[in-house]
Amino acid sequence: MKNWRILVFGVAGFSIFVLLPFHEHIFAAAAAILIIAGAVLGFLWKPASEIFYVQTVVFVGGQAIVRCGATGSL
Repeated sequence: MKNWRILVFGVAGFSIFVLLPFHEHIFAAAAAILIIAGAVLGFLWKPASEIFYVQTVVFVGGQAIVRCGATGSL
């Protein structure tokens, strides 16, 4: 059984290697479309809740300590 698996993967790998130059432009176009669609959907997707980041300054012993925290409902 192991020999058949090696043969199948070897033939599949060789065929991909041989046929890749003919289909490379299709793979590149599909990848570009997926990346652009992902970016557009990321900008259009509304978040489930809004989170606001608040920065505060606390003075301890004459030194300023900056603390950031997130507020909002989840």
